[in-house]
Amino acid sequence: MHSIKHIFFISLALFLSACVEDLAPEKEDLRKESSFEVKPSANFSASTTTNDAINLEDELASYDAVVLYFTMWCSTCSGHMDEIDYKQDNYPNIRFLMVDYVSGSIAQSKRSQRDNGYQHMTTLVDNNDVLQNLYDGKMATTVIINSQQEIIFNELYKNKLYDMLDAL
Repeated sequence: MHSIKHIFFISLALFLSACVEDLAPEKEDLRKESSFEVKPSANFSASTTTNDAINLEDELASYDAVVLYFTMWCSTCSGHMDEIDYKQDNYPNIRFLMVDYVSGSIAQSKRSQRDNGYQHMTTLVDNNDVLQNLYDGKMATTVIINSQQEIIFNELYKNKLYDMLDAL
């Protein structure tokens, strides 16, 4: 009976963690090499958790680049988002947007954003997988789109992101 309780609590903890994905992504990005080429980005419009609409072309008219970070609200993503939050003040001409591709609705995404303490960051709700499909987004995918609307970075989150932003 004692071991059944342990198994139950371990199973419950795993179930409630809401993050059953691999929390330590591979060091290498396993997507096709073609995703690393500089290529044009399609324009997109997406809703935020505050029910505003974000349009890529409009953002690039005001900023030198847009950074998209694909989050699933797990501990790994939280660590990355904390670092982005801390460093984004160093890049006043760069627009940082978090992309929630797992919640499925604006209301659920807003709850996840609030529950994880990121309500001060602009979060796009990708409930139709438009951005996920457009940028091959998955947990920790980070995309930089420059002012010429070119994708110059599309990889898993790493410090190379800030080297790329410094070069803009």
